[in-house]
Amino acid sequence: DLRFYGTADAVEDMDDVRRALGYDKIDLFGLSYGTTVALNYMKRFPTNVRAAVLMGVAPPDAMPPSRHATAAARALDLLLADCAADERCRKTFPRLRRHLNQARAKAALAGFTDETFMERLRGLMYAPSSRARLPLVIHKAALGDFQPLLAKAPETGASMIADGMFLAVTCGESFALMDYAKARSAALSTPFGDYRVRRQHDACKDWTRVRSAKDHLQLPKESTAAVLLISGAMDPVTPPEWAEALARQLPRARHVVLPKGGHIPDGLAGLDTCLDPLMIAFLDHADPKKLDASCIETMTAPVYSTE
Repeated sequence: DLRFYGTADAVEDMDDVRRALGYDKIDLFGLSYGTTVALNYMKRFPTNVRAAVLMGVAPPDAMPPSRHATAAARALDLLLADCAADERCRKTFPRLRRHLNQARAKAALAGFTDETFMERLRGLMYAPSSRARLPLVIHKAALGDFQPLLAKAPETGASMIADGMFLAVTCGESFALMDYAKARSAALSTPFGDYRVRRQHDACKDWTRVRSAKDHLQLPKESTAAVLLISGAMDPVTPPEWAEALARQLPRARHVVLPKGGHIPDGLAGLDTCLDPLMIAFLDHADPKKLDASCIETMTAPVYSTE
């Protein structure tokens, strides 16, 4: 029964597991939609969480994909500026923005519409590892070569989506609550258009919606859990300002921004030597003020592909 595959039922299940295992308090880790679940758990069971690490923060009122296009437009501008600031990338692709316009014009020759071509580019921006290919992909597409765009990227955790639950949740907790006309209008003002929000909205016409809780959009008010929020500065779907706004509303929160991070950190140098130890240390002491996050400045992104 797809009505029960939503966030409210998920947090009830989580607490059933906590009780069955005999734990008093638990620590949480959430990525993307997982942060929505974690925040709702902290709201529903405020005394049961000791600490939480939330990465790629999507507060309940994000209502994906309502702001996918605007967040992606921000990240695309950052990518173009980053390439221009990188000597090797700038010299190899000196007219990247013009090439992007040329590539969009030629998309139909490769069987794409403009909007599906741009959606492909949006997907490549999720991780630093795939983002490094983007200038080359754009340059080649402008020349009529779409093979680099079509090349299969290494699979990441972000690509393993349970589509049924994804639709059940977003149909019942996003489209049922968002201002759809406003979301479309905002998306149409970007290079990415309303493709994602429109197509997903259409899919919801034939998909059973979950039962959303009446307070789904509210943030936890009573939780005193220690919370570490981690954002990627170049995240194309959950920009850092969302986590920053959330940090101001939680009593014991710390927000850390990975300078070259995406929605997921795959491809950044220092995952094993900085980010993982940082999160583990936080869960050990659960003290936002005690956390030393200086090592994130050493977490560099992969060099841009030039061939």
